Amino acid sequence: MKITHYCNSFISVDFPNSKIACDPWMGTTRDNAWISYPINDESVLDKINPNYIYISHLHPDHFDPKALKKFHNKDSKIIIKKFSDGRLKKRINNLGYKNILECNPWEEYVINKDFSVVIVPQMSSNTDSLPEDINYDLDTSILIISKSNSKIFYNNVDNPTSNEDMKKLNDFAVKKLNGKINVACLPVGAASEYPQCFLGIDREKEKEKIIDKSHINLKKKLTTLNPDLFFPAGGTYFIYGKFSKLNKYIAQPHLNDTIDLVKKELKIDSCIIEGGKSIIYKNNNWEFFDEKLNINLFLSKEDCIKKKGEMLYQYEISDDKKNLELLDNYFNIAKENYIKAMKTKFVNIKWIIKFYVYKNIDLKQNGDLDEKNVPLKTYEISSSNKTDSSEQTLKCHLDHSLFESLLTKKTIWNVALSGSLILFERKPNKFIPNVTFSLNYLSC
Repeated sequence: MKITHYCNSFISVDFPNSKIACDPWMGTTRDNAWISYPINDESVLDKINPNYIYISHLHPDHFDPKALKKFHNKDSKIIIKKFSDGRLKKRINNLGYKNILECNPWEEYVINKDFSVVIVPQMSSNTDSLPEDINYDLDTSILIISKSNSKIFYNNVDNPTSNEDMKKLNDFAVKKLNGKINVACLPVGAASEYPQCFLGIDREKEKEKIIDKSHINLKKKLTTLNPDLFFPAGGTYFIYGKFSKLNKYIAQPHLNDTIDLVKKELKIDSCIIEGGKSIIYKNNNWEFFDEKLNINLFLSKEDCIKKKGEMLYQYEISDDKKNLELLDNYFNIAKENYIKAMKTKFVNIKWIIKFYVYKNIDLKQNGDLDEKNVPLKTYEISSSNKTDSSEQTLKCHLDHSLFESLLTKKTIWNVALSGSLILFERKPNKFIPNVTFSLNYLSC
């Protein structure tokens, strides 16, 4: 078993007769402001020829049509969870892949004589286990089991797991797979919009709080799993385009700090292999291996940010003329659908959401809104009973073209919300899942 980490959640696992690529993505994404790091040259994909591909979920840094189109073998077997809505399978089919294995969660599937897999479903809607009424079946993780030596690799991907989820996972490995998790790959820090996209807060202070909290949570999870080896993956990216000024506030720790913490406090062997490096199990040991695969592609993150700071987002490339009257119609229909969806889910709207729509948002060097920004339009969603006290007021600042794209389903709300394309203000400043999650239902 040879495990290679390229960037973000893009990982491959090699066996003697097969290779499985997990969430292949390099470069930009369609619906947010992310670009992969340390590798963002998509030509690297030409060197990787998997005969199995695992796609964890629909987010564009995991399901990337550009990457899948670069793989020449359309007979490769795609491994996904059996989702009730079937959207992921349909989109994969549309790319020319017909050999799709839909897995029921918590069932072991023997793929061939090299390995088997288990899909781990989303068990929590958020890593803090906060209460919510609006949840959706989105994320997955995967267990990959070597048939030759029974070694188990757990790839968490973005799945918002809690420590209780880790206990369930550990019990499953022991009782159903007759072994322990040998290699664990978990994300560290936040791959979300907080704190970099929030105005009126001390973003530096919030960044450090999130990093500290993520290290505490990581220690709990690794203590529960107690793997032989840990490496961090997922959430390795930077923001390109006009919102690149927000990069300094992304709550991602220096990975060397994470590795030092795990080694010293938990005594678990750890390493960083992003950028095309590998770990290989041989001679009853996990060995570090560096093929120097992409050494010439590396730029420092600061150089990458500078180089990509002038790039346009997908919604900015559109030639559609701005029609404010048409936007009014879209919003009115979307609002009506939103209210119906909340009633269907028996969710009372106890919040106020305001949208400030601009021709072209401009940021100061510190990431705040420039005073020259004047909204073209404002829109509001709130409880029909004005006497109700609001549990939260959320203000969203975004470009006209993006708002129209979201209302008309050309862009996915869930991706744009966490993808550093929208600036927020909220009062009180706390995460209330229902408020944010509800926006996924605001569309025509």
